[in-house]
Amino acid sequence: MFVVPKDPVRSSQNLGLLTWEEANSKIQWGVVFIICGGMTLAEASKASGLSAILVSKLRALKVMPSYVVVSILCFSASIFTEFTSNAAISAIILPIVFEMAVALEVHPLYFGIPVTIACSFSFMLPAATPPNAIVFERGNFKISDMAAPGFLMNMMCVIVELISIHTLGPLVFGVHSFPPWAAQNHTETPAPSG
Repeated sequence: MFVVPKDPVRSSQNLGLLTWEEANSKIQWGVVFIICGGMTLAEASKASGLSAILVSKLRALKVMPSYVVVSILCFSASIFTEFTSNAAISAIILPIVFEMAVALEVHPLYFGIPVTIACSFSFMLPAATPPNAIVFERGNFKISDMAAPGFLMNMMCVIVELISIHTLGPLVFGVHSFPPWAAQNHTETPAPSG
């Protein structure tokens, strides 16, 4: 758009269809940085081996009942997603959650579905999602204006999600039995060292 001239007949003297000043004044740079920063964070956690280290440390949760573990994971995901984008948290936490489910011999969907949905429960802070950032920036809100009602919404949504996975999960996905495909993956995947 910067290169295409407004008037093709006089292209050497013409500005482009879109000038940098026009684009810069209309682009919400905060939103762009939130999205790009979140994706960079997700890729860095994969490349650094952070996921493997966390799975090895979280194996200690095997002594807890699975409903407690999934509750902890969901509440954690809904809190983490307030500080970076939903996509970044999903990209970071879901591989860890699936590996942890296999290591604990729990159906991966029992952990994965509610945690994936909990990553979308970001109502408290502007950094959580681009729409939150846009509303915060354009609406002249304070963080406290968003945080209090957002926290209540997060908690209610996580509770509804946990009820759903325990009522509909067994009927729709059969989440209360460890599937053969996950057992096969469990025997083929070595435990991370460290």
